[in-house]
Amino acid sequence: MSASASEPPTPSPLGTPRPGLRHRLRALHVRVRHGSRVELRGRPLLGPGVRFDVARGARVIVGDGVSLGEGCRLHVHAGAVTIGEGAVLGEHCAIVARTSVMIGERCLLGDGVAIIDTDHRFDDVEAPVRLQEMVSGPVQIDAGAVLGPRAAILRGVRVGAGARVGAQSVVTRDVAAGAAVEGTPARPPGKPPIPSARLRRMRRDGRGPDG
Repeated sequence: MSASASEPPTPSPLGTPRPGLRHRLRALHVRVRHGSRVELRGRPLLGPGVRFDVARGARVIVGDGVSLGEGCRLHVHAGAVTIGEGAVLGEHCAIVARTSVMIGERCLLGDGVAIIDTDHRFDDVEAPVRLQEMVSGPVQIDAGAVLGPRAAILRGVRVGAGARVGAQSVVTRDVAAGAAVEGTPARPPGKPPIPSARLRRMRRDGRGPDG
């Protein structure tokens, strides 16, 4: 077992996890390196290899008691990322933001979850997607939501309080509070997939697969 895996937080007399020495040193390093761009409130737990890439004018706020697992990456090109108190991000989660990403209190993100508030338009089916205009939309994960391992949340999506997203699902639409969704694109269990707007246009114009 590695040294990092054997450094559990020290319980405090009040029951709140108290960061171990390595956690405190990592937090200190982040505060010194990033200054006001990254605000660590209270006692967050930072695993080894956690990376903050925050552009000038952008901001990250990490609430008290938040746990960021080993290898988590936050790439904030503009706007703000806020992670509410007590939220847990598993290992190797990735957040990419140009507008806004908000993760509510006590949310649970499994290993490898990706949240991205920006992508390319794909209106022109003849042009490569990477050459089309980039668009952004805020992402909000409300309190107590659970995202399964390797789930992906795309731009403009809101996941309601207490909702559950299945492992390896791709969420392209809002998820109601308390709902459960899975698959690609994510939908309630047993519900047939909804064709994308691009696929519907291709079928209408006779350029795509039937069905």
